[in-house]
Amino acid sequence: TTKMIGGVLFLILGCASGISLSMPPEIPVRVINLDLNPRMRWKSVIEELITTHGFQYTYEPAVEYITSNYGHEILHLLDDVSGDLEKYINPEYVEELRGCADAAKELGYGDQLPLETIVTFNLLYEFTTFCTSIVCEDLEGRIWHSRNMDWSFGQESLKNISIIADFQKGGITQYKTITWAGYVGAVTALSVWITRLTGSDWRRAEGICPPLTGPDADTRVPDVL
Repeated sequence: TTKMIGGVLFLILGCASGISLSMPPEIPVRVINLDLNPRMRWKSVIEELITTHGFQYTYEPAVEYITSNYGHEILHLLDDVSGDLEKYINPEYVEELRGCADAAKELGYGDQLPLETIVTFNLLYEFTTFCTSIVCEDLEGRIWHSRNMDWSFGQESLKNISIIADFQKGGITQYKTITWAGYVGAVTALSVWITRLTGSDWRRAEGICPPLTGPDADTRVPDVL
């Protein structure tokens, strides 16, 4: 159920946002209509969140994190390729990203949240990849799938853009993710066919665990559960 998904997978967001996990807030569910033009799919969700909470309490913390940790160099690089993103990213995803930029621009935040920044936001997992995934069975035989994202955006800074995205086609749910509005991919997902997916990353720290794939201490192994 949606309530169970929100309660269990809220662990994804806890370490990223600094929210206490003892009493997680209700995570809003928003339908992403796959029958729409890709450029329109996320637009209304982003407009709603910025209008409701203000830019300062939605996307500004992520923008500040990107700028302070990766500087303007990477933004300039992405600015150079943003006009030809289809060479690097699936064209359907590109249109979704442009729709996110459209929403920010129409609300007067185009300079603060341009396309290149939105692209960087969608690449943060690849830049950081600190996370933990757990799949376990409790005493009643229920399977729990949990994960946390070890990001530091400041106290509750991701709270107001956290949603359960219900991806629908023909009015029927195809899959759900607990995510951040404007993050068009999925690092954790649940399909109607009871498939759970976690895009995870393992790193070996010297002296903590044996090599996973080779002799390098910073070996990174993508993992799907």
